[in-house]
Amino acid sequence: MNNLNQLTKSLDKKIFGVAGGIANYMGVDPLIIRLLLVALAIMFDFVILVYLVLAFVLPESPDHVGDDHGINIEINVEKQPVTE
Repeated sequence: MNNLNQLTKSLDKKIFGVAGGIANYMGVDPLIIRLLLVALAIMFDFVILVYLVLAFVLPESPDHVGDDHGINIEINVEKQPVTE
């Protein structure tokens, strides 16, 4: 769960994670924020610009640092003595 004191991008992302991050920060369902952003973007063009700025300015969620989208590859190579 995200720290409610810091606005970050969400792991539950559809585009950039901005709406999900705002929803986590406010403690509401991300769908509500996404619908609100779409409605505001239709009425006011600058909302798209604000969204894009937030997409590049907001830090990733602390849970996201080092995340490789579920792909974990571990390679262990142990040298075996060569016997003839």
